[in-house]
This record gives sequence, structure tokens and C-alpha cells, in this order.
Amino acid sequence: MRDDATVEEMGSRFTYQTWKKETLERFMGPKYMVGCLHFSAETEGPPGFVHGGATFTAFDQLVGVMVHYYNLYIPHMTLTLTIDYKRPVPLSSTQYFKLRITHTQGKKVFVDGYIFDQDLDESETKLDLQKVDFANWDAPPSWRRVEIRGIFFRVGEAVGELGYLGLDHGQQQRQLKGKL
Repeated sequence: MRDDATVEEMGSRFTYQTWKKETLERFMGPKYMVGCLHFSAETEGPPGFVHGGATFTAFDQLVGVMVHYYNLYIPHMTLTLTIDYKRPVPLSSTQYFKLRITHTQGKKVFVDGYIFDQDLDESETKLDLQKVDFANWDAPPSWRRVEIRGIFFRVGEAVGELGYLGLDHGQQQRQLKGKL
């Protein structure tokens, strides 16, 4: 593809929105999000391990994205975010996370989650991440390296009723302006 290709030409080569929607549907359910993390050498704290601040920052961002999508792009801010470090996170290893919205109360959204590492399991049984029903599955406590709890606060209001998977933020804003 040419470097100066137009958006229409690029769109004919791949379907970005379809890919985005399918990805979100697989890894981001109505009230949960799963994925993997890889911390590079620049995040080192204690020798060979990830700095706690890097872990905290990653969780703050990931939970913010989940709350943002769940609440139809309404702005939120972090009220509290508590992290319990169970085991150090090794550098250059693949770690997985699961976050979920436990409940809402008025403008508050309550969340929890964890980073897990199935290599902490001594058995030969490994989790097939392609077949897991993440909505109904939790990593055993022995696999967890970090656990979080937090509260996010809605600072905006909803206008209209748009689903979170169909449109990107710019499209939603243009549609909302048309409805006002």
C-alpha cells in the first residue's frame, strides 16, 4: 500500500471497525475486560522485576478504558485505586489480567481485578485462553500476582442511548450533536 493512500483506499484493504468490534466483544464483555501485559526493561524497579508504579499506572489506564466503554464514553475519574502486591511481576514475561465492574451506585463505578500468571501453577495443566469463558471464570488465588479494587466517579452525563461497540468516539459525538 502507498504511504499517501487515502482513508477509503485503506478501508478497502481491511475492515478496521469490524476488527475493533470483534476484538472488544471477545476481550471486553458488558462488565469485564481481559488481556495480556508485557512490561519492558524500562519499567524495572527491584532488579529483575516491574516497578510497582508501572503496575499501578497500567491498571489505572486499563480500568479507565473499561469504565469508559461500559458507560458509553461518559468521562470518569479515579476516586480510589488500591493495589495489593501478592508476588513481584517479572520483567519481560507475559502476564494476563482480568478486570470487572462489580456494581454501580449513583455516579460511582466499583471495580476489581488482578494480574495472573498461569506459570505459577506447578501442575502440567495450562489454561487455553482461546476457550475460556472469561465472564464466568476467575484465576485461582495461587496464580495472582497483583489484585486491585477501585472506585471511579462519573463527571459527565449521558446524552442519548448509543451502544459502546458500534461507533467510535468521534462518530458518537457527531451523532449526539445531531440529536441535541
